[in-house]
Amino acid sequence: MAIATDPAESAKAGGLLYFADTKPDIRRQGSPGKFRYVDQDGKRVSDHDDLARIKALAIPPAWIDSHRIPALNFR
Repeated sequence: MAIATDPAESAKAGGLLYFADTKPDIRRQGSPGKFRYVDQDGKRVSDHDDLARIKALAIPPAWIDSHRIPALNFR
């Protein structure tokens, strides 16, 4: 089996969805213990369900440049 070099193909092979970082997303800003999440317009994300989903991802604080897709049903 050949190793996929295309990110979308790699994600598909692993049973994941690929989300290009050129699309709107949610970003984490701040420092550990004082994080806030902002959308593509720089507005603070305050929806309880969105914040719970993001927290459940358990992305380590050291990962300073990670992306979160804006919705569970994103395609």
